[in-house]
Amino acid sequence: MPDQRKCVGVIDGALLVLENGSMVILDQVKVPRMGLPGGAAMRTILQREVQDQVLDIDTKGKDRQGTVVAQVVVDGVSINDLINHSLTNLGYR
Repeated sequence: MPDQRKCVGVIDGALLVLENGSMVILDQVKVPRMGLPGGAAMRTILQREVQDQVLDIDTKGKDRQGTVVAQVVVDGVSINDLINHSLTNLGYR
């Protein structure tokens, strides 16, 4: 069963801050870093979808720094898939 947490912030196009202060990286999502072409656009797209929303978080593992890597769903929509489709549609991959 996925964990449910509210998103209180977005760092970039694949990194979220939760209400408990922890962070989540979107699994299987590779976005341009902030400061590179597409970085700010992907952050804006992610923020529009998840800011102040309750997320269903299905943890897949942790990265080298111990940050949770997960599939994230809001209102039945996979945010991971949405960001990947946005990357393709905007020509960033």
